[in-house]
Amino acid sequence: MSAFRRQLGFIFCLCLFSISNGLAFQSDSLKSTTNSADYLIITPASFVSALQPLIQHREGQGLKVMTIDVQQIYEEFLNTTCKSEAIREFVSYALEYWADPAPQYVLLAGDTEIIPSYKIPGRIENEDSLSIDGWFVINKHENDSKPDAAIGRFPVTEANQLETIISKIIYFEQNLLRNSYFRDFLFFADTQDAAYFEDAVEQMIETMEPYSFSYHRIDLREDSEFYGTRDDLIAAMNQGSLFFGFYGHANLTLWSHSQVFTAADVENLDANSRPFIFTGVTAIQNFDTPGNVGTLEKLLLHPEGGAIATVAPTGLSYLHIIAQFVNDLYGYIFENPESTIGESILEIKRNKIDESISPGHEFHQFSLLGDPALKFPADLVTSSDFDDETVTLPDRFLLLQNYPNPFNPSTTIEFTLAKSAYVDLSIFTVQGRKISTLVADHLSAGIYKMKWDAAGLPSGIYLTRLKAGNISKTRSMILLR
Repeated sequence: MSAFRRQLGFIFCLCLFSISNGLAFQSDSLKSTTNSADYLIITPASFVSALQPLIQHREGQGLKVMTIDVQQIYEEFLNTTCKSEAIREFVSYALEYWADPAPQYVLLAGDTEIIPSYKIPGRIENEDSLSIDGWFVINKHENDSKPDAAIGRFPVTEANQLETIISKIIYFEQNLLRNSYFRDFLFFADTQDAAYFEDAVEQMIETMEPYSFSYHRIDLREDSEFYGTRDDLIAAMNQGSLFFGFYGHANLTLWSHSQVFTAADVENLDANSRPFIFTGVTAIQNFDTPGNVGTLEKLLLHPEGGAIATVAPTGLSYLHIIAQFVNDLYGYIFENPESTIGESILEIKRNKIDESISPGHEFHQFSLLGDPALKFPADLVTSSDFDDETVTLPDRFLLLQNYPNPFNPSTTIEFTLAKSAYVDLSIFTVQGRKISTLVADHLSAGIYKMKWDAAGLPSGIYLTRLKAGNISKTRSMILLR
């Protein structure tokens, strides 16, 4: 690939596919200027049926959706042998010449063996090229490199995988709130280059501070006060966080050189866990690897939990640049919770790309695996000017009686917080010996339920103690075998 490397601004296209004949299901010519759509779905004809629930869902939200057979794009716009260039030609044409509404969102429904990504040269030494879906939404008719629409990809090869992702999206938007999650954020910091990654986490926590978000952090560095193991990471993912911020080294199938989490570990996540929005700082979104399914793709395909969307760079870059991009992205989301994830990414990219400095390759390489029209929970930011009668926060600090009680061997402990606080929820014997710590975390106001499994313990009376700030509550419960 080194023979293809040119100056920084030179764009090239890597074509791995030959043209095949297929029936297009877009009846009119794509070059008709009477076409219009808010939301474009580019996909093979075999996926159209599986996409119908998402199409109906988005149309119910007021978006005008147009589904386009990728083969029709090749038939009308393929002037060279490069399919990815044909896709960009089509999107540019739609942005420039179609009637209002102009496309706001572009979804590539298929992995890169079905719908190729766009290739640009890498900037770091020994990095041959980057897969940049975002290049498809840069209007070729405008003399800049700023994206003009939000774009995302479903990295699927089969219709049943599409159905899994779509069902999670609809459930996420229709049923889940911020208060549906145990905490708002989970942060992970790698042990290699720990000082840089941990500092980036600290900066992110400062960005969150005005919003009183709850969080839990795990550092792989053994002498850190937040030190945690692989088991701790999986347990925290199973507990449930709306956002998961990864700060570390990674490749297609493993996180950290210590392999703290791999593609195979996705199977260890609870089936009934809640899906999170993933953001990664470093080269982690390596979705353009034919024949290999990476960790993030497996998280997206998890039937219940895992990821609902992933935002991460596809290639190497400078930590301070990409960490700031993530901070700015979250800052925008906090201030604009009514926006979609695609709109938020688009806004930050457009603000970050300064034509007088560079074409913005560092920011273009941030790619979204997921639906660019994905909406955030309605109660994402709770503030004095937030007015939504559907969101009810508790007004008292309560530790409720566990249920069932007596129990064998597990029970559920429920508590409420009227405001954010550092919470410690622990189990003791009546003699005062601590048995287990269920929570040791910063939590936001809300209602929480924790399951305690007393397997291996003898029958008897146990105490649940909840501390939040300066307040402490205790209840007794009976294990009866």
